[in-house]
Amino acid sequence: MNTITQLRRAGLLLLFGLLAMRLQAQQIISGTVSDESNGETLPGVNIAVKGSTRGAITDINGQYSLQASATDSLVFSYIGYQTETVPVGNQSVIDMALVPDLKTMDEVIVIGYGTQKKTDKTGAVAHVTAKELNGGVLTDPIQGLQGKAAGVNMHPKAGARPNAGFAVQIRGQSGFTSGTGPLFVVDGVPGVDPTTIAPEDIESFNVLKDASSTAIYGSRGANGVVMITTKGTGKGGVTVDLNSYVSIDQVNKRLDLWTADDMRKYVAENGIDFNDGGANTDWQSEIFRTGMSQSHNVAVTGGNENSFFRASLTHADWKGVIKGSDKERTTVRLSGTQKALNDRLTIESNVAGTFEKNNYVSYGGDGPNDVLYQAYQRNPTDPVYDPNYNPETDREYQKYYELQRDFNYWNPVALIDHIQNERDAKRAFGQHQSRFADYQIPQIHLQLCIHPR
Repeated sequence: MNTITQLRRAGLLLLFGLLAMRLQAQQIISGTVSDESNGETLPGVNIAVKGSTRGAITDINGQYSLQASATDSLVFSYIGYQTETVPVGNQSVIDMALVPDLKTMDEVIVIGYGTQKKTDKTGAVAHVTAKELNGGVLTDPIQGLQGKAAGVNMHPKAGARPNAGFAVQIRGQSGFTSGTGPLFVVDGVPGVDPTTIAPEDIESFNVLKDASSTAIYGSRGANGVVMITTKGTGKGGVTVDLNSYVSIDQVNKRLDLWTADDMRKYVAENGIDFNDGGANTDWQSEIFRTGMSQSHNVAVTGGNENSFFRASLTHADWKGVIKGSDKERTTVRLSGTQKALNDRLTIESNVAGTFEKNNYVSYGGDGPNDVLYQAYQRNPTDPVYDPNYNPETDREYQKYYELQRDFNYWNPVALIDHIQNERDAKRAFGQHQSRFADYQIPQIHLQLCIHPR
């Protein structure tokens, strides 16, 4: 009996000794987990003791603590980062800098409903960055996309008229509410006129072509959607960018029309009676000119850790190849970002304004006011101005030779000089204003967006 009791006591002493040794080997391990690339702390990182069910999760400041022995190893894992395993040894503080795992991140593109994996894209979306766009003096920012995206066709709406802009078709589609042109979305705001944006302010184009990409816009997106992203704010020191372009336009080929001598020879040979004005006028030279376009842009970017800004000013003017057709436009854009509350609150603002003036010349038909039609049918023996004009007794419009011979026979130079066809759009407006607050709380993400139009 005594022997059995002694064995029980010895067994209990051995068990208590082993437990004491095990408890004595356990220690509190603590530390901070951060991003290796930028040093920012990472909340929600999983730390597990390898081969056991023990573990911990970092708090909002990236800190953790757990019990482990010297022979254990800690496994650090977090979505988007490489998993790291560290032996404990005699360490009581283990700080870990996780390396971003770029290989596990799929390349995505922006579509109507957010993003889409590039591997899932079947040619329905085209992405063009600012570096890939056409340069030079562009009358329409969409002109920079010409020839850069498959299935996107564009052409000037009215030949060489600088005021007309470009017509765009995506895969030849047409919709119920918007003709054949696509829907333009600028920084998330649909229906914005792209001509109010300076080409230098554009960061990228995304052209959405298929139904799945454009479904969020309903029938408005039936012709496709062109998403324009403007350049954002800058960081670091102040940077000034200056861009200037000048271009010259000419009529590629003029019509081969009779000269006054050709007319007189034909009339003499055929015995035809006609009104010889006594001049030798090239009416195409009277209405055409060498067009010149220029654009000047200055952009200032900068900021610090919490505040960033970008301000740009663009002035451009175009003189068409037909005298009297010109356009002048000034665009101002201001963007700002402010972060607060340890980067949990973000406030952004994007404001733009356009001042524009257009002078039009009518052409492309066969009416009395059509400059091209009147120039092509005009008698080359007619002078431009009446040699009998007296500025002291006659009115100013009477200086033109045969201003109007009959209902549809007008002096084209007089049409250019005297028909007022202007659209004075020297107005300031917020074509696109966007303000939103972005507030982050652990497990909660609140975003408020306001887009006044």
